[in-house]
Amino acid sequence: MEGLTGASSGSRRQEPIGRQTRHAPKSATSTMHKSSTSTSGGSTPILTDPSSRDTAVNWFGYHPAEFDETVLCKHVAQPSHRSEDGTPPHPSSSSPPPPPRAPVATLGDLGQLPLELVSFVVQYTDLRSVSRLRLVNRRSCLIVDDSIPYKFLVRQIPDTIASLKWADAWQHLTIHDLYSTLCKPTCMFCKDLGTYLWILEGVRCCFNCLYETPHLMALIESDAKALFGVSKTALANIPSMLTLPGTYGIVELHHGRRFRLYSQNHVVQAAVAHHGGNDAYEAWLAGYGRKAREAFSRPARRRGITKSTFYISARFMAATPLPYYDPRARQLHRGLVCRGCQIAMIRSRHLMTTPSTAMNYVRKQARMWMEDKLFEHLAECKDAQDIWLFMHEARHVSRQPHMIVRLDSAWLSQRPTGNPFAARDGSAASQFLMSLVCPLHCVTLFSCPH
Repeated sequence: MEGLTGASSGSRRQEPIGRQTRHAPKSATSTMHKSSTSTSGGSTPILTDPSSRDTAVNWFGYHPAEFDETVLCKHVAQPSHRSEDGTPPHPSSSSPPPPPRAPVATLGDLGQLPLELVSFVVQYTDLRSVSRLRLVNRRSCLIVDDSIPYKFLVRQIPDTIASLKWADAWQHLTIHDLYSTLCKPTCMFCKDLGTYLWILEGVRCCFNCLYETPHLMALIESDAKALFGVSKTALANIPSMLTLPGTYGIVELHHGRRFRLYSQNHVVQAAVAHHGGNDAYEAWLAGYGRKAREAFSRPARRRGITKSTFYISARFMAATPLPYYDPRARQLHRGLVCRGCQIAMIRSRHLMTTPSTAMNYVRKQARMWMEDKLFEHLAECKDAQDIWLFMHEARHVSRQPHMIVRLDSAWLSQRPTGNPFAARDGSAASQFLMSLVCPLHCVTLFSCPH
């Protein structure tokens, strides 16, 4: 939201000397309930009108890049076209690159299978093994590149694959599993649009579930052994990942060292096998396990950080952005949030609300939508409707020959940045977003000579 801080400079009321000032309406609600005929005689388009879809989605929908900055994300540079010896082509050379040479080497025993079966083998093999198979020779490289799921993964989500590689987790996901998750839009836990991949289990989740769902609780090795009674050998046989140094979570906690994270569900399965069955595991929980949990629940600090703060950030360390790919439309959706819900969340900080009500505002503004669903949501979003009518009324008034409207609408093209939950009372971004709902702080009308 730092991108909005410079837009509040025109929100102060000014009154020229010797001229009578005409004030704006007292509230945005009164403007909303006026007739659709504006002051200048034009009509205000309805927000839910299909003809206003593109404009409304452009105004009130944007992808929050600040959300993606709270999780693990490795960006991949776009490869440049190079010659066979690795040197880039000369800028002045207009000749097309030479065709690739035909493969000479074979696949060995794997080459005895039909190409269809080899394609199925590639599809149900993990990412690390497929990447190594691609480096064997030219023929294996062509076979892997011809695999349709692999081709879509490399083209559409190269950053996600790079994040899995750097986190040492790409050996736990097959090409088929990741492609199936890429083509499923809904969150695994709440059925909203999910734009993140929970790396430890390879499932799609949304931002709200990543922050709140108990199932998405990652464990470090020492806590997994203490709380579930598993050995280090048992943990080595379950999926895990290595964290990367960086700042994670809405608490913006910085981690400078790497350590392994485990899924709580996988740790429980390993504990049942380690103790010899469900009955033995339940008996261990009733005895020594109860004491271990009591010791874990006591307030303590690790490197100056409380356990609750650490594990809140650990949730985001085990997630990476994953857009939704629509195979029918061949379109990639990264998700949009509603700017009206964002304004309602910031406005709630200025009101006397309970913590539960405030969290509901936070959940609403963090909910992701696709374009069509966002347009349907705008029919229910009160703050979006207020701003829609207010902006059109301000445009109509500005066409009056005896009126001047000072309205800074740079927020329509800018995107907020920074921590989405860091808006505090008195900040410039908060004041500007409040001014969009309170026209008295945003519009100043002056009488002009005829």
